[in-house]
Amino acid sequence: MLELNHIYKGDSLDLLKELPDKSIDLIITDPPYDMDCQGGVVNSGDFVRKLTHEKHINFIVNDFDFESYAKEWIRVCKKVNLYIFCSNAQISRTMSYFENLGYSVTLLTWVKPNPIPLCNNTYVSNLEFIICVREKGCYFNNDLPVNKKLKTFKYPSPTERIHPTQKPIGLIEDLLKRKSKEGDVVLDCFSGSGVLAIACHNLKRNFICMEKDDEFYRLSCEWLKKVRIKKRLF
Repeated sequence: MLELNHIYKGDSLDLLKELPDKSIDLIITDPPYDMDCQGGVVNSGDFVRKLTHEKHINFIVNDFDFESYAKEWIRVCKKVNLYIFCSNAQISRTMSYFENLGYSVTLLTWVKPNPIPLCNNTYVSNLEFIICVREKGCYFNNDLPVNKKLKTFKYPSPTERIHPTQKPIGLIEDLLKRKSKEGDVVLDCFSGSGVLAIACHNLKRNFICMEKDDEFYRLSCEWLKKVRIKKRLF
């Protein structure tokens, strides 16, 4: 049994099996993308400096076992309530899978005013896709406007980033406010920088985060520790 408000190290498909059925209120996760990097990674900028090992590049762009994860996500949710970041190539597969099961599925876009080139300049769009999956009866904050195009959030600067695909805290907090309440339990199976843990800490949500990579696990735990210490000091 996994405890709340921890970042766990390990293969998240294995860790998910330790979660009881219907124990999670919301999942916000950023899995590896399905992207063509045949031209190699652009040889400039912070992206390459952060990806110090080829395994990081492969993990980020080589897709993942979608159906195995989807089945676990459905199992652990009290009511299916998901935000899944994805690449353009993963949209059809993801939306079709959940639509065929009878869930409400919406494609959202996040506008990035400062996108980072990825894979030899083949991915320089200022849009990123987020698939929202919702079961009837799950929580939705009706006080916030419904908009398929999320507010513009700047990509974290190189000095703020500990993971090459780290999402802005403001974006994650916006999603949390829309689909969860204080005290809810939020899951991220591909924690990376640990930004979900920080956002949940800020907004008084409980979290369970999972990260396989040794370096990102260490860095995310350090970030969370600093945030917790700062809050106690002030």
